[in-house]
Amino acid sequence: MDHQIKSTNSISQHIGSDLRLVTSMLKDLGDSKSLQNETYQGIKLASYLKKNLTMDIIREILKN
Repeated sequence: MDHQIKSTNSISQHIGSDLRLVTSMLKDLGDSKSLQNETYQGIKLASYLKKNLTMDIIREILKN
């Protein structure tokens, strides 16, 4: 039972960390001057999001 509680706590912490990362990335996108000043559509938007989200994820992983 003790092992199950520890595992559950660990999973909970990882989920919380993931949610904070997603929230941070969404905030950064919302604050992005590029997105606020440009009209992005279709492939151009997908490319922008892929580039910027990927870099945010890499930075977050390297930070930990």
